[in-house]
Amino acid sequence: MKKRITNVLPTLFAVCCLAGCGTVMAEVPKTSVPNEAAYESSAQAVETNQELSDEERAQEEKVRREEIAEQYSIYNEFGLSYDKDKDRFLYDGNIVRYFNDTISEDSTNAFFYEDGTVDLKPIRNSSGKLTGLEIASDKEFAERTKKNDELKSQIQDSGIGEAGSFELGEPDTSDDSLAGYSEYGVSYNAETKRFMFDGKDIYFFYDSDGATYVNYDVKNGVSVKVVRDKTKKIEKIDVMTDDEVKELLN
Repeated sequence: MKKRITNVLPTLFAVCCLAGCGTVMAEVPKTSVPNEAAYESSAQAVETNQELSDEERAQEEKVRREEIAEQYSIYNEFGLSYDKDKDRFLYDGNIVRYFNDTISEDSTNAFFYEDGTVDLKPIRNSSGKLTGLEIASDKEFAERTKKNDELKSQIQDSGIGEAGSFELGEPDTSDDSLAGYSEYGVSYNAETKRFMFDGKDIYFFYDSDGATYVNYDVKNGVSVKVVRDKTKKIEKIDVMTDDEVKELLN
C-alpha cells in the first residue's frame, strides 16, 4: 500500500533540517525542525496515515504544534514566537520565512515558510551561546528567493509535480519512488517505512535529473546525491558533504 510523502524539498532550506517542519529546513544530515508547516507552497515531509480519523488527525496536529512551540521556546526571549493557531513563526510583527540555527554538531533548528516576509538569523558569540536574532538583509532575502525558485523548477522538471509530493510504495512495486535507485545502494526498511543507504536512514536524497526527497522525521540520517555521467546515466550514489547540503538547501 502506498503512502504519500510530502516532498519537502525545503525550498530553501538552510540547514539540514528538522524535527517537525513546514517547509522546514535542513542543517546537514542532523537536525530538528517543525514537521509540517506550509500546506501549499511549503511542503512538509511527514507521512500521511490515510487510516486516521479526522479527530485523530486533529489531535496529532495539535500535539505537533505544541512540540514545535516547546522546541522553539528558546528564542522567545529574543523576539521569535510561534503562533500555534496559524502554524507560523513571528518576529517583530512579521511572518518569518526562513530560519536556521545550529544548536550543536548533532542538532539544528530550521524552517521555511514560503509565505513569510522576512528571513531571520541567529546571533551566537564565540562560545556558541545564543545572544540574539537579526533580520537578514534584503539582498540575502532576494538571493534565497531565487534559489528557492530554482529548486521548485527542478522539482517540477523531475516530474514530482507542483504539489510538491510523490508516491512512495514498496521498492519492488513503485517505479516513481526511490525504488529505481535500489541497484545503487538504496534500500527500503519495511518496519520503519524509511529508505536507507549504506545502513543509514536517508534524510535528504537529491537527483538533479530525478527524484528529490526529504524526510524530516529522520534524525542523524544521511544525505545523498545521484552522480550521473555526461549522458545523464547514473554512475553511483554518493554521500553529500555538509557544504553540499547547505549549498542546495540554503
